[in-house]
Parts: sequence; C-alpha cells; structure tokens
Amino acid sequence: MVAGGTRIAVMEAANGGTPDVRILTAAGTAIETVNAWSLGWLDEDTYVGVDYRSGAFVGRVGSSARQAIPGDYVQVIPASTAGAVALELNVTASNQYVIWSAAGGLSVARDGVPVEFSPDGTLLAVVHYPRDCCAGLPSPEPSPAPGPTTLDIVRTDTGKSVRSTGDIVFAYGLPVSFSPDGRMVAFRRDTADGHEDLAVLDIGTGKVWVVQSGGLSILPQQTLAWLDSTHLDLRSGGEYGPEPAGFNLVVTHWPSNVAARSVSSRGDVATAWSDSPQIEIQSGGKLETRDLSAVFDDVELLWSPDGSMLLVVCYSYNRSVPSQVVLLRP
Repeated sequence: MVAGGTRIAVMEAANGGTPDVRILTAAGTAIETVNAWSLGWLDEDTYVGVDYRSGAFVGRVGSSARQAIPGDYVQVIPASTAGAVALELNVTASNQYVIWSAAGGLSVARDGVPVEFSPDGTLLAVVHYPRDCCAGLPSPEPSPAPGPTTLDIVRTDTGKSVRSTGDIVFAYGLPVSFSPDGRMVAFRRDTADGHEDLAVLDIGTGKVWVVQSGGLSILPQQTLAWLDSTHLDLRSGGEYGPEPAGFNLVVTHWPSNVAARSVSSRGDVATAWSDSPQIEIQSGGKLETRDLSAVFDDVELLWSPDGSMLLVVCYSYNRSVPSQVVLLRP
C-alpha cells in the first residue's frame, strides 16, 4: 500500500501462470495490471517495478509509459515514507544494491543486501554475506564470503554506516525489524551453542541485547511484532529464558496457535490464528473479529501506513502467489 492507503499492489497469477502485479483502489477496484514480479511505491501514483528480464522501471498509475532504470535487478525494497526505494542488483559474485529516489535519481552501487527502511526512511538495514536460501533447514550453511554475516544500519542518502553487528541469521526472508521510533532493530541472532535467539540492536549506543527465546519460529513473517517502541511481541520455538539485566524493553510471547500478528501506526493490533478462519482486531480498546473464507497455511497481515486499512494475504504452501487477499477496515 501507499501512504493513506489509496493504492494497493498485489501479486496474482492463474494456476501455473507467470505472476503479475495487480494495482487496485482502496475499495478493491482493479485499475491496471503491471508486468512485474516486484513493485514498490514512490508516491500515491508512482512506482518502481522489476520485470522478468531483471529490468527496473518507473511507472505511473494510469499510464503505459515506463522510464527505464539502468542495470539488472532482483527485487524492490520500498521506503515506508514516499520518495525512495532500494533495488537489489542481480550480481553473482557479490551482493550489491542501489537507491532510486524521485529527487536524486540513481545512486552508485553499494555493498550488501537491502532489507528494510526505518519508519522515517532515513536509515536502511543492510545484510552483508547473507546465508544461501534453501540450502537446508532450519539454518542453511553460510555463503562463501570474505567475512561473517553482518547487519549494517546505513544512511539512506549516503550509504554511510551508522552501526553494525555480527552473528545475524538471515535466510528465507527472515525479518529485520525497526522499532516504531527507529531507535532499535530486532533480528535473529546465532549464538555460540548453535541456537537462534532474538537480538535487539540499540542504534545509538551499539549495545546488542540477546533474549533467550528457545529458538524463534522459522516462518519468515510470523516471528515478531513491535506493539510499540518499548514492547516486543514474539513467537518462540520452545522454552525461553529470562530477559537480560538492564534490558529496557518488555517482551511478551505469542500463544502457540497465533499464526501472525501486526500492529498499525495507530496502535491497532491484528491477530491471525492458525486454527481459525477469523482475524481479531483490537482497536480503541474494543475487540472485533472478521471472518475469512477458510483456514490457510500461511497468513500475512499488512497495515496501510496511516493505519486505516488492513490487508490480509492468505497463502497455501503449494503456491507462490496469494490464494486470497482480503481488505479490512477496522
């Protein structure tokens, strides 16, 4: 979605077909279909897409004109505020990316894989030497590289590193998540005994707090949620230990039958249950439930930036595109 929730981009495909991106209005009315497999918004009418030939382009809703962006790319990572996207370069020898912005155009290539922008878009989380995808479960062997897998927080405009830390687990799209105020970053961390725990990096001080979580859920989108900038809610894979001394965040743990949880910019909390076709939304001290058509293998909950709408994306494990997409207004 874009700011205000006025446009929605959803990947779709017929069975066995090549996915495209369908652009919809906030009411769910189809506007157009874009031949791309990755898309990020620059503003309410302008987007950057990557097509099946690894080419990137700038497009506008309602126009067939395309402005080509030089280079070969893998995917688009949009900033949470309008005006910039990160484009991962399609290179085999190393991991690199560029920033494209409406104001500054195309940046020089930078090292690393772009993962997530801070809420205000001024910082970008970048992973160096990520693990290979799908080489094994639950933790693939590290990719051959001259250094360890590292999380680097860089400035969006210059690419200059602000803070970095090692021992990050990054495979299968596992989340790296900024706190709502942009001061901390939560990620999955390797420990000396081979377990994977939650870690929180304080960007200002460089302190890394490790929460013994008993092994986080392997599912990429259903591992953690910031309820606010001082409260993390997460799914654990087993018994979890005490919070470290001096840790100034509250950590709670999901019930075992929670499939996904997401918090809006207004503080509304949406929860999907693994054994129920219902979505629960806590808003303004009230709890309401909304029904889906069925229980799905995987559910992703995405709020519009202004928190006015919730997009529920439902998957079956044998499909790479959504089985059902539902738009809810709390």
